[in-house]
Order: sequence, then C-alpha cells, then structure tokens
Amino acid sequence: MGQRYLMPCKLTSRTKEAIREHAEGKRRRVSRCAITSTEGREGAYTIVILPRRGCEKESDPLERYVAFATNISRRFVMWNVRRLPDDYRRRWGIETGYAGVEGFRARTTSKSHTLRLLYFYYALVLYNAWLLSNLRLAKRFSKVLEAPIIGVQVLKVTVQGILIASFGEDRRKRNRTGG
Repeated sequence: MGQRYLMPCKLTSRTKEAIREHAEGKRRRVSRCAITSTEGREGAYTIVILPRRGCEKESDPLERYVAFATNISRRFVMWNVRRLPDDYRRRWGIETGYAGVEGFRARTTSKSHTLRLLYFYYALVLYNAWLLSNLRLAKRFSKVLEAPIIGVQVLKVTVQGILIASFGEDRRKRNRTGG
C-alpha cells in the first residue's frame, strides 16, 4: 500500500540468528531480510539491529540488542539510524493513546455504526479532557508528569455526577414550571 513502517521484529529463530550474527560481527547493523508467508509468497524488508539502551554490558546478544523491521529506504535509515528507537517510541505513544481511549469507551452490542462512532468520539473527548486535566495540574504545581494525577475512575465518576446533577436539575425546573 506504499506506507512506510517501523516496528520491532518478533524474536523468531531467523531474527535471533540475525542478532547473533551481528553480535559476532558477521552481519551489518542494517541489512536486507526476507520472509516467506504460509502461502509461499516472499517479502523483503530491512532489519536494523541496535544496542538496547542500558543493556550494553549484557553478555546475551538477545538482551543487548533490539531488532527493527522497516521498509524505509536504506539510505534514509543509515542517515537517521540513531533516531529510529526514538521515532518508534513516539509511535508507541500513539498506540498507547488509543488503548487509553478504550478505558473511556461505552460498551454496546449495537450494530449501528452511527452509535458506535458516537461512543468512540465521546470516548475521545473524555480521554482528551482527562489528559488535559492532568497536564494542567502538573503545570500548575510544577510537577513532572510521570503518572496521572487524576485517575481515570475519578474523571468517570466526576462526569457521571455532573450529568446526573444536570438532568436532575432540568427535571426539577420542569416540575416547578409545570412543563
């Protein structure tokens, strides 16, 4: 589909062999690899083997190195090879963000795409409100945000309380006015 990708390699026997070869000086840091599907189709990718941060003294090469698979051009990879783990970490933030949204998602068995999309957008709004609340509190108290200050459950209960109170208030107004 023409999309560029960067992802950690699964530790298959072939990947383990490539890491060991690299540790022994028999394979370059950036090299081509091939993989064969169960249907017999072959695909090629670039494997990039980098030292794991903080594991330089490990004796086991599988602990000392991490392998990435990519289809980014070799020239670009060589030019930016030290940035690849940071690029991947930034991508990881996106993935974990979507996992975080799931914590706010309303559960449904409805087959209505419209309702499911509405629930997803609602979850995004709540998730972003939660992130923003934590960031503002961290800024206000000059804290480095290493973990959320406000938990997900606290925000859920607060929003639920606001909704219940607003509907209760609306009902009381209608009862007073006879509407």
